[in-house]
Amino acid sequence: MLPPLDAQGQMTPLKPEQLTDAEGAAFKALAAGSEEANRYLHTRGYLRYCQRVVNGAMPALQLPSLPALRNWNRAYLSPSEARDIVDTALGMKLLARMQQPAATGRPA
Repeated sequence: MLPPLDAQGQMTPLKPEQLTDAEGAAFKALAAGSEEANRYLHTRGYLRYCQRVVNGAMPALQLPSLPALRNWNRAYLSPSEARDIVDTALGMKLLARMQQPAATGRPA
């Protein structure tokens, strides 16, 4: 399940009940309501979006922006999640943006 986006298109955090069993175990090790717990929920939620992009279930241009630093901690990703999913999805988004026609401001 994907975390919802807010009115500005920014991702909201996952809810603890949306975590997998392994994620839930790691989450329980964090202080309830702490900034780190919030970062964990945002980071794991962003991973969900990236997985959809990499799997072809969502267009790369729809990938939300990377969470703000206060809501992001790459340490909550395994090396393969960071490299093979998040970095790949961000690269796909960048490539898709580069392939968009340039807006010149004049009619075609």
